[in-house]
Amino acid sequence: MPNRAISQNLSSGPAQPGGCGQSLWWASRGAALLAAALLSGCATQAPADQIKYFAQAFTAVNTVGQPLLDDLAVAERIQGQQIAVRRAKGQSTRGPEECRPAQVPWQLALDGKSGIINGFCSADAGYFADLGDPPATAILRGGLSIIERYADVLSSLAEGRNLEQALGQVDALGQEVGGLLEVVGVGSVAIAPALIALKPLLENAAKQANQAEARRLILDGAPKVTALIGALRQAAAALFGTLIEGPAAKLLRPDAGGAVAAEVGRVHAYRVAVSQYVVLLDRLQKAWDSTAAAAASPNAGAGRLASLAAASAELRADANAVRKGLAALRAGAVPAATGP
Repeated sequence: MPNRAISQNLSSGPAQPGGCGQSLWWASRGAALLAAALLSGCATQAPADQIKYFAQAFTAVNTVGQPLLDDLAVAERIQGQQIAVRRAKGQSTRGPEECRPAQVPWQLALDGKSGIINGFCSADAGYFADLGDPPATAILRGGLSIIERYADVLSSLAEGRNLEQALGQVDALGQEVGGLLEVVGVGSVAIAPALIALKPLLENAAKQANQAEARRLILDGAPKVTALIGALRQAAAALFGTLIEGPAAKLLRPDAGGAVAAEVGRVHAYRVAVSQYVVLLDRLQKAWDSTAAAAASPNAGAGRLASLAAASAELRADANAVRKGLAALRAGAVPAATGP
């Protein structure tokens, strides 16, 4: 009964020492163990190429964002000081109760024109101090900084470089989020909920510097980083409004004269720059989506490396073009506005 003998050998495993059935059983078992080991390695491997692309996408955003935030800091500081004066004169109610005219009034000089704010409002300190950024600018710049540090941590873990430093970066990033929350105040700005969601992820980060930890940070952090990018995008409208408040006010002055065309051009240039910033934030989100998808399905993105390389080159070219346009704007070369 040869068929019965073969069946017994295959089903009973190593029943006959040295026999063909035992060799087949051990060979099949070894193959299964090897496959399991390979699959386990894939499941914990971090998508290093996608992480690199995400970091490059952030660099493109940062290239545009930082000069805009520099201009925003100037505009916000001027507006904050103007609001403080109007509030002291009783012409504005913006600000905390302790800074109202009853506590911090406007004192008119004998000439009837000049005057001073006769008191000190600590909430206005960020607008009058020359140190650092005023509050809103600090929040937006801090949000960008957190994404940058997050990308650095993921890169260090995925590439296995200076792992102890990577663990220190996780701790420092958690502290940076906590410090920024103190500036923001819970719920006071759209970015706050995203930071609140991200903070416990960093605080509970496993103390092991490896690709598995990078993958976990990607998977667990995916919706939180998405929320932070979305909050920065949502803040673009307020950023634009602050940037153009000065030029828009000049258009209403009776003595504007020949300056009208320049101010119209400046507003248009800021509209273009902020629009480009938003487009690059959208590309950053796509890069993060690609990173999260690759972490969730390590074998699914093997054929995307060529497209990632092309997209990286496009990002760098776009960022350089925007940077040059912003440099021209800040140097006073205001382009003519287009359209009606």
